[in-house]
Amino acid sequence: ESADLETAINTLGNGTFAFEALPLALYIFLSNVGNPEEALFQAVNSYGEFGGDTDAIGFLVGAMVGAYYGEDAIPYHLKENVENSQKLRELAEKLYEVVEKQVGFSH
Repeated sequence: ESADLETAINTLGNGTFAFEALPLALYIFLSNVGNPEEALFQAVNSYGEFGGDTDAIGFLVGAMVGAYYGEDAIPYHLKENVENSQKLRELAEKLYEVVEKQVGFSH
């Protein structure tokens, strides 16, 4: 049975602990398969009634969206002001190259 975001926040939590942030990030990502931009917006707005660690949840959902759909699925206006974004892209490419060599797959 599906739950809305508010129910998921109240059930799973949205705090700074990994046992709260990761389950909620997974819920948001999986609830929005096919709509990565909505997943990102829900993640950064997942503060619930009492606040929450929306930056960590947004980071986790962003990582899932990027890994599953690729960087192009993240709208430019959401990436343009990220601090050190070019360095992050370079590190991501290097990580991909390492995994590609270890696992033997390519894009």
